Amino acid sequence: MAGKWKLTCVALMLGALTGPASAGASVQIGTDLSLGQGQSFNCSNTQQCSVFMSDLSPDSRAAGGLTSPVNGTVTGFQVNNGPQSTPLRLRVIRPFGGGLFNGAGTGPAVTPPINQISPLLDSGNLPISTGDSVGLECCMSGTNAVVFDSVDPVSEMSMWGTLASPPLPDNAPPSAPDDDNDNQQLMLRAVVEPTNTFTIGPPTRRGRTITFTATVPNPGTVEVRHVISGLLHKNGKKKNIPATVKGPPVVATQPGPVVVTMNVTTRTTKALFKFKQVLAIRYRPKFGVAGEDQPIAVSYKRKKRKKERR
Repeated sequence: MAGKWKLTCVALMLGALTGPASAGASVQIGTDLSLGQGQSFNCSNTQQCSVFMSDLSPDSRAAGGLTSPVNGTVTGFQVNNGPQSTPLRLRVIRPFGGGLFNGAGTGPAVTPPINQISPLLDSGNLPISTGDSVGLECCMSGTNAVVFDSVDPVSEMSMWGTLASPPLPDNAPPSAPDDDNDNQQLMLRAVVEPTNTFTIGPPTRRGRTITFTATVPNPGTVEVRHVISGLLHKNGKKKNIPATVKGPPVVATQPGPVVVTMNVTTRTTKALFKFKQVLAIRYRPKFGVAGEDQPIAVSYKRKKRKKERR
C-alpha cells in the first residue's frame, strides 16, 4: 500500500431490540410429555395452587432440561391433559437458594383440550432467566387433569396454596412451598426462545487488527462478516472494492462480555485518500437464531507523501 494510513474505528450502536428472538429456534424445558397422560389432581377445594416440579430425573425431563438453560422468552407451553379441563395459567418460578422461590411471571388463562397433548398454548411471552422453572396455576377441586402418577424415583412436585397460604405471588419475598408430593409429575413442557440482542463496546486498533468487546445475554458465538467497503477517491467519487475479514467466530461460554479480534485487509491504490469499511457483527445464541447485525464503521485516511503534496 502506498503511503501511510491513519485508521479510526467507530461502533455504530443500534437501539436495543424488544420482544422475543426471531422464530425458528428454541429449547424445550419441563417434563417429557410422552411418559403418560395427566390425571385429575385436587390441590385445594378453595383456590388454585402454584404447582411446579422441584426435582425430576434426567430421563423424565424435556429435551432442554427441567429448568431454563438460557435467558429468553417463554413463547408457548403444552400439557398432556386428561379427561377434565378448566382454565389454568403458566407460571415462571425463580429459585433463591435454601429451598426458597419467587413468582417471576404469570401467563393468561387458557383451557387445554382434554385427553391429548395440547397444541402450543398462550404463555403471554413471559420473560425467563437461566435456572428458572415453569409451573402452572391450576388444580382447584380436581378440575385439571395435568398430574401423572410417576415411578420416577426422584420426582418431587412442589406447591403453594394447598393450605391457608395463597398461591405463590409474583415479585414478593421468596418463600418455601407449603407442600411437596413425591412420585407425582406435572405434565408440562414449555418452549423458550433465547434472547439474541447484544451490544458492542468501542473498538480499538493496532495495525490491521481490530479488537472490540461484545456483551451477550447467553452462551453462543460472535462473528464478523464484511458488508461493504466504500472508498472515496481524491476527486470525490465513491467506489466499492472487496475486503477480507480474517478471524474465526468467538465462542461465548456464558452471558457477559466476550473479546473479539479480527484482521481486515483490502487492496487500495495511491489515488485513494480516504475510505470506509462497514463491518457487520453477528451474535447467535446457543439454542437460538442470530439477532440483528451490529455494525462497526472503520475509516482509513492515507497521509500524502511529500512528492504527492506538490
